[in-house]
Order: sequence, then structure tokens, then C-alpha cells
Amino acid sequence: MKRRGFVVLALIFLAGCVTTYHPKDFAGFGFEEVNVDGDTYVVYFRANSLTTPDVVSKYLLYRCAELTLIEKGYDYFTVVESEDMSRVVSSGCLGGSSTYPGFSKTIKIFKGRKPSKYENAYEARTVMKNLEDFMRGNRF
Repeated sequence: MKRRGFVVLALIFLAGCVTTYHPKDFAGFGFEEVNVDGDTYVVYFRANSLTTPDVVSKYLLYRCAELTLIEKGYDYFTVVESEDMSRVVSSGCLGGSSTYPGFSKTIKIFKGRKPSKYENAYEARTVMKNLEDFMRGNRF
């Protein structure tokens, strides 16, 4: 019985916090990615209603860079497609609603020099460096 009370308190505590940068958790918040085709990935970030869309966008961009550079050993990525997956949930009898921000980016990753075919390609190392201070305070 004590364990059940602890779990309930933990869930209440977590529900009252802004989503931090971390892999997808049991509530469905955080990042995840799916490999579509060799060097193409769909990267997702979903957050709770206390997290702003701007924060989620930065988390998602950082995750794209981290996946590219740290996990796959590539240098550049380009965004092939972006999608807003935010959900608006009404509060029922209380009236009002909450927005749960969520975005995805389909990216293609590259090694070596910046691909001339993709002028808007991001250098993963630069993205991570530019978001370093922001991310320092927002990790799980």
C-alpha cells in the first residue's frame, strides 16, 4: 500500500513540472526517433502542457543534432519535413483547455562536407554548441 501511495505522489509531482530533455517516458513525453531509410530519420519530441512550443522546438533541433553527430557519427543534417503534432485537450467540466506541444522533423544526415545540394543543411556540431547553454539547465 505504501508503494502505491508513493507512485501516486510521484505522478502528481511529475505532472506539475515542465518537460525536460530526455528519452520518451511512460507518459509519452520526451524524444524518440525512427529510422526510415539508412540515413533518414523521423525525430519526435512531445511535452506536457507546462512546456512552451519554443522550448520543444529547441529540444527537437538539439535532438536532431545529437542523433546526427554523437549517435551516428555524421556531420550535417537537413530537414526534409516538419510536422506540428501538438494536441489541445479540453478540461471537461472545468472549462478551458491545455495544449500539449509536440513536433517532428524528418531529417537526412550526411558525413563530410556540407552537401551543396542542401544549402539549408545544419552542421550538427554548431547546433549543439549554439544550444549548449539552454540545454545545460533542461536535461533530465
